[in-house]
Amino acid sequence: MLLHITAATAQPRNIVFQKLDNYFLSDRAGLSGDVTCKVITKEKEFDKTFGVAKTMANKIERPDFATQQMVMIAMQPTNKDARITILSALKAGNYVEVFFKTSKDRFPLPYTTQPMSLAIIPKFKEVTKVKFYEGKRLVEEVSIK
Repeated sequence: MLLHITAATAQPRNIVFQKLDNYFLSDRAGLSGDVTCKVITKEKEFDKTFGVAKTMANKIERPDFATQQMVMIAMQPTNKDARITILSALKAGNYVEVFFKTSKDRFPLPYTTQPMSLAIIPKFKEVTKVKFYEGKRLVEEVSIK
């Protein structure tokens, strides 16, 4: 009798994410390296990390931390026009993958900016980590607390 065993792996599936605007990073955000990736699962941590950029015309969305969590990708402050765009999010087994791209102009601006992209994703009780990719390159793997 011949027994063949193969490991089962979960097929990645797209998950819906909601871009989150009108926030800025607080001085206590703790950026490290050229690109910092975080997963925020609690309201207290969210309030400590971000400030609200409220105007008369904009609407401020907040994650519902009972069912959602937030992913953040931020670059160091720069005087170049820089952008971070979240392209997609996938769930596979016990992890989520977030794919993004960055761009930075070479001409200086007369001010400093803090490039950042935020998105709300669903909470999954089986998910223990989020992997952040710039293109196909793994930038950071964050354990969820």
